[in-house]
Amino acid sequence: MYRKELLGSTSDIILEYISSIEEDWEILQEVITILISHVDHLASKNLIPRDAADKIIVALRRLCEKPRLLEKYSKAEDIHEAIEMYLLEEIGSEASSWLPLGLSLIHI
Repeated sequence: MYRKELLGSTSDIILEYISSIEEDWEILQEVITILISHVDHLASKNLIPRDAADKIIVALRRLCEKPRLLEKYSKAEDIHEAIEMYLLEEIGSEASSWLPLGLSLIHI
């Protein structure tokens, strides 16, 4: 969990308490749909390379078809972090690092 790095030696009980990963399963399909649209829009405006966008979109569509691929990231803070972890492993950092561009997220 990335919060552990931010919060330091916080107990695992607190980290589990602040995580929303279990509740976020209900919104997974919507989150993926929004991310696909977001990435496609960034590429259409030439803000990210089209080949990177295509890799992200293919991986997100695969995830949409097989959402249980995220189960291995159950220690993530939320579904958004789990998706980023999945993309990093699935397509590498060169392509996946474009995903957060323009999103209202804080990455440290």
